[in-house]
Amino acid sequence: MSPESSPQPVVRMHPLQYVGLAAQGITAVGVLSGVFMLPMEIGRRDQILTQQQKSVDELHSVVTDLVKTTINLTGTDRVHDRDLTDMKARLARLEDKRG
Repeated sequence: MSPESSPQPVVRMHPLQYVGLAAQGITAVGVLSGVFMLPMEIGRRDQILTQQQKSVDELHSVVTDLVKTTINLTGTDRVHDRDLTDMKARLARLEDKRG
């Protein structure tokens, strides 16, 4: 008898093997969908970070303008205080001359 004429054994799978095979298939689909969704998630996060950076830059600009304005007003108050002090001194000299 030659090897070509010998009957081949039929391999049958146990029913639980089908469950394992199905679980492997589901896992493979999950991994592939995760691989394809990863670039979209990264792109979404990049977009959020870019928007947040724009908001921070705008807030920085507003705070800078506010600080400049506060400094200018403080300087103006000092000038007014100095002018008032000078006027008070002049009035005191005039009163001393008069009285």
